[in-house]
Amino acid sequence: MQPGSLAAKQKQRTYLVLCIFVTVVCVLWLFRNQVVLGTSELHWLASSEGELVGPEQAALGHLRVAVVEQEEFHMEVLGAVINDLQRLGIKPRVYRSSPYLYRFGEVLHRFFPDGYEKIVQDKDTGVFQPGPLEDAIRAGEYDIVVLNSCHWALWWETHIFMALNESNAHVVCLVHTPNEGGVGQAKQQWAEIGAQGRLTALTLSPHTRRAAADLFDTWAAEEHDVSWDRIPVDYFVPLFPALEDPHAVRKSRVPSKFVIQGSIDTLRRDYDGLISELLEMIKADPHSWGYQRAAEGNPFTPLAKPAHGSVPTPFTLHLIGHSIREPKIPEEMKNVVLIRDSPDFSEFYGELSEMDVLIPAFSADSYLTSVASSSIPAALMTRTPVLASPAHLRSYAYLAPPAVVVRPSSMTDAEAIARLRAGRDLLDGVAISGNRFNYTTYSGWDEYEDSILRDNAATWRRILARVESKPH
Repeated sequence: MQPGSLAAKQKQRTYLVLCIFVTVVCVLWLFRNQVVLGTSELHWLASSEGELVGPEQAALGHLRVAVVEQEEFHMEVLGAVINDLQRLGIKPRVYRSSPYLYRFGEVLHRFFPDGYEKIVQDKDTGVFQPGPLEDAIRAGEYDIVVLNSCHWALWWETHIFMALNESNAHVVCLVHTPNEGGVGQAKQQWAEIGAQGRLTALTLSPHTRRAAADLFDTWAAEEHDVSWDRIPVDYFVPLFPALEDPHAVRKSRVPSKFVIQGSIDTLRRDYDGLISELLEMIKADPHSWGYQRAAEGNPFTPLAKPAHGSVPTPFTLHLIGHSIREPKIPEEMKNVVLIRDSPDFSEFYGELSEMDVLIPAFSADSYLTSVASSSIPAALMTRTPVLASPAHLRSYAYLAPPAVVVRPSSMTDAEAIARLRAGRDLLDGVAISGNRFNYTTYSGWDEYEDSILRDNAATWRRILARVESKPH
């Protein structure tokens, strides 16, 4: 055997021993830190089904949670609360005052088949009556009571407040309207629970979290009441599995279907301004928008497909939601602007997933300061990008690519639509990223949605950590 071969083998043995030593040290270090660290510091893993798994799941699964909805609406928020709790291993019991509207129960049943228990309500006055819910709260059957709609209507629901005050349950208040006319109507009742350290305010967006915190700070200062200082304020993004197969969603290479979603109400959305500007643009060049017009004042009609070659895909603007105050559609735009009034939820999410871009078109500043629009989470659940300005991104700070298309504040929605159809960059030469807004770029929808769900889970774990474990 050559001396060089012996030296090489000796070197290999030394390297092998070193690798084994390093491996053993790493295993011992990991074991030690897993024992030393609290379970709240351990990472959660996501399974292929999207359920969270880990040592905390067993620790949280024993918590008894009631989710209460006294209103007939806010169903999407209810679905999101249930989804987040189940991902943490908690099976909540749901109480409702009325059946689900627009067949929302069919969507909910896909991931929560347990249904709900009816809240006892006076048929004439609508006021809740003492019933199984209040009895269960007083008997200490729940560690946490989530009130899915904490706003103006709660002030007269004294039976629930009386039961909560006579219990040790922690109350999670979903604040939809953080102002005097909303959650402020039940200020005295919230102060009593908050003084005991048993109240968490949970909002639906970063900007409504700020609004609620500012409101509580104002009350604390005006009333010199430390109760309001003791109420934590958190937010989560209301998401749940709205589509049976989100991976089946496909968008057009050249955006053609744009949507404004939400209650069809001219007081809430600026339909008139957008439609008027689009009309002038299409008049100037119908062909580029996929239309032709026979005579002045007649409706635009889609271009006929030629035997050879192609023509631009017709642009359409869809208004989807419950109709309250519809905009007046000019005769020329009858084939361009399409209204879908009050679809069932399964149809609604399916149709929204077929859209290329969602336009917020908010006409009131409140959607950027104190009210969270349900349109934004609906777009995320159907994988439809939101056309957003820096103001939108600062308020709905969880928005990030691929869920957003950013336009500068100086550009109108109509101008942005025209540029997108032409394949032009909306921010060309406008260096506002990192100045007017910041966001993280994700590789795709799966990574983006997983990030939001992880943040939601962290929020709920903070809330649940405030509940002292009790023997059952």
